[in-house]
Amino acid sequence: MSLWIAVKYFFSFNKGSAINIISLITVLGIMFSTIAMVLVLSIFNGFEGLVTNLYQGYVPNLKIESSQGSFFLTDSVIDFNSQQTIIDKLKKYENDIIFSEVLEEEIILGYEKNNNDSTEFPKVFGRIKGVSENYNDVSNITNYILVESDKYKFLDRQHSNSVIMVGLNIANNLNLSVANTYQQANRQINLLKIWSIKTSSKKPELFYKNGFINSAIFSISPEFDNYIFSSIELVRNIFEKPNHCSYIEIKFKNNLNFNIQDMLQKELGDQFIVKNFKEQIPFLYKMVNTERIGVYLIFILILLVTMITLIGSLTIFILQKKEDMFILIALGSSVKKLKNIFMIWGQIIVVIGLFSGLIFGLIFSVLQNQFHFLTISGDFIIDYYPIEVRIIDLINIFIIVNIMGLVTSFLVSRRNVFYKNLINN
Repeated sequence: MSLWIAVKYFFSFNKGSAINIISLITVLGIMFSTIAMVLVLSIFNGFEGLVTNLYQGYVPNLKIESSQGSFFLTDSVIDFNSQQTIIDKLKKYENDIIFSEVLEEEIILGYEKNNNDSTEFPKVFGRIKGVSENYNDVSNITNYILVESDKYKFLDRQHSNSVIMVGLNIANNLNLSVANTYQQANRQINLLKIWSIKTSSKKPELFYKNGFINSAIFSISPEFDNYIFSSIELVRNIFEKPNHCSYIEIKFKNNLNFNIQDMLQKELGDQFIVKNFKEQIPFLYKMVNTERIGVYLIFILILLVTMITLIGSLTIFILQKKEDMFILIALGSSVKKLKNIFMIWGQIIVVIGLFSGLIFGLIFSVLQNQFHFLTISGDFIIDYYPIEVRIIDLINIFIIVNIMGLVTSFLVSRRNVFYKNLINN
């Protein structure tokens, strides 16, 4: 009965009345707030998906690190019962995974240049990453190559003891090109030098063995374009760390992902940490989650302002229905039922604004995906705002708006000052 009366009241407004106008403003406020929330969260999701796709081409599915230090021996016995090394244990899953050993160190790379009878020796900080021969199967690193030598190939066994591949930032800072001829390669071997930063002395220590040949220039992102790739054998020889690894990168075959992380963690024990994709780039997800929380808080503040108009419209509506309340009381209704009627009336306004906002927000999102009318100015990888609508966001918006509307309607409709002249039943 309370619901029926509330619905009848809602659809029997007097045209042009103050309550009608205020209620319409409340509905529009909730609707536009909901539309904005759907769009902003969907854009966040779109950017998150875009960045994730960029990282997925390079960041492995799983990464095995030592829990006890920066390096570990791949041929060390980690299970004294089975006498198996970490590589032995990984080979059990060769039908499901591909893995590559990686040794990574922080370095300074220098390249001597002669200009007008003067010698320059620019240097840049970077990280050298020694990888196994099958590393491209794990990371698809060759997909990011911008320029490649015709003569020397990255991870080619014939030149694995001298060939490196540098990121775009390093190549630009050193004005370093790829070696396409024997003369260019010979020059780089004589002029490219690597210093180790992690030394016992205060100054970087020069590690110069047989020289290096730059076989390619790659670009992934500003974060990774300061990397240098080479064979793991070369890095182990340079830093005198035979059989050492910084970590092992793993890629699933056929996109399999059936609890392999848990299986490997159990197999390897507490000496190692097996990280999934999200755990390898926590900064990205922390940033996204922090910004998402900020958006929700701003949205709640906007809704609080909108709820003020709901308070006003509900207050005016209750005062306007004084005569109807006396009639309902005379017909046997109770004050509690009257309060329920007004609470439901306020909630009807909230629900109409909410569903209108969700519908228009979804329509706007589909149109943005199709026509890209919201564009991004400046130099970016795409020229429009990406949109990805997620059900969980729609559910959260639905819950937040409904709860705030319900609490507001309940508190206003329960104020006894509106019913002090009525007979208590």
